[in-house]
Amino acid sequence: MLPAALYLWFTREDVRAVVALAEILALWLAVAMRNSVVAIKYAYLDKGDIEDQYDSSYEAPLRIGRRIFMAGWASPTEVDSSVLTEEMNEAQARSGCVLSGALVKCRPAASAKELEGMKPAWAGDVTAEGTQPPPAGYLQADILLSLITDKTLAAPFPGHRRAMMIGGFLLPFLPPLVRALGPGDVPAFGNTSASKIVCAFCVYAPGLYVALMAGYSQVAMWSYLRRGRAMALLDELCGEGGCSTERFSGEMGKGVGAGVEDSDFGNGKHIESPSNASRLKMRKQQTYVLKSANKVAIDLTDPTTVVSVLLLRRCLRQMGVRYNKRVDGFTIAFFATGVVYVFTLCVFFLRADTRITEDIGPLDHRLSTDLLLVAFALYTSAMLALLVLTASHCNEAPRFRACLQRAALNACAELVDIAAAGDDNEIDIDAAWRRASAKKALLQMADAQVGYNEEVVEPVTVLGNPATPIAVGATISAIATGMGLALQGFVSQQSEGWGYSKEDGLWRGPT
Repeated sequence: MLPAALYLWFTREDVRAVVALAEILALWLAVAMRNSVVAIKYAYLDKGDIEDQYDSSYEAPLRIGRRIFMAGWASPTEVDSSVLTEEMNEAQARSGCVLSGALVKCRPAASAKELEGMKPAWAGDVTAEGTQPPPAGYLQADILLSLITDKTLAAPFPGHRRAMMIGGFLLPFLPPLVRALGPGDVPAFGNTSASKIVCAFCVYAPGLYVALMAGYSQVAMWSYLRRGRAMALLDELCGEGGCSTERFSGEMGKGVGAGVEDSDFGNGKHIESPSNASRLKMRKQQTYVLKSANKVAIDLTDPTTVVSVLLLRRCLRQMGVRYNKRVDGFTIAFFATGVVYVFTLCVFFLRADTRITEDIGPLDHRLSTDLLLVAFALYTSAMLALLVLTASHCNEAPRFRACLQRAALNACAELVDIAAAGDDNEIDIDAAWRRASAKKALLQMADAQVGYNEEVVEPVTVLGNPATPIAVGATISAIATGMGLALQGFVSQQSEGWGYSKEDGLWRGPT
């Protein structure tokens, strides 16, 4: 349909109607391409996966076609549940970490009641793989990673996706509607082949590209937002105040927040962490519940926990690393497109063309073209700023480093207490001093490693630079400067008598 519309564009005399039809078809095609990703994901699911996601109803996937036509109305949970475990396993392989053997010690927060400890679901029993369960008060790092990612990655943008669906169908009608407001029989510039090509480059092709980029920016922000939320939740768990147990999902939150009866432990009651139990055939893990009335936190005073949390953070940062280069490439292309819009506006309003002629040149433009270029430039600037701000949430290493430094300060205070304890038992005091010194050195080394790895070596980047709130101004400064220059040229020419002609709608000088 698109080649046919392009053929009619250069052959039919009614250029405005043909261009409007071509834009509608092209933008609808872009929406269909963006949402066909949902169909591709479902195409690789077997019957077991579909039954798991649709509550054992195998006929439910017949609705997939309707959901694709409705621009991805399917909830993000249905897509995430099929790839979450795969991303977790790939992150562990990329980082070279095995979290199944790493233990994380949990403790009650300052406002929580007295803790009786984390008890295994089967006291003294073994797991399905023949390994002993974690000791009381500890949780496996891979289970904690599963809980954090499931809570923060499950449904990030349910309302946003529906808004994108509605906008995907309404946006194609915007350019023809705006163009219909101007007089004349041609869409933007002139009625020659050269002017039509310029029109296609400045209005038609960027419109199609923006439609594609709308889907891209949604996916990119989705990826950054998920990682940022997971990192924030982990840092909150490591903080002094702990984390509200409402942040946990499913039965784990019930066990931690409301407390578990003593009989639940004796009866072997356990909680399964979220996993993909069909396609990847991942084993069903078992978590252990914490009897606490209010809040829990990760105990960074335990050396084993410090190492486990460092491994967990590395795996969490690796979960989206395979998208980083792709996102950077598309972001640069997105930024370049915004520069094209602004450059075109500057050429329109800063050129020194004082000729008085009735001929339509390739650089003559109407109000509809200017409004579309301004709208596209503003959209590009807003999306870039939002993307950089969202990505900056993944570079919050100082937040976790503050937790490590607070734990190191506690270790220093412990050394002071040991030094002031006296010399009644020099052997015990010497052993306690060495343990506290080693703990302090471990925390300081962990602080240095997090600062170097997450802030210098492997920060999350946008446009090839580390994503920080300061980078927002640098990212959109070029577009904002260009928009300011174009506005200055518009005001300057208008003060000299320029305006949109009432006859053909073109921007012309005084006659």
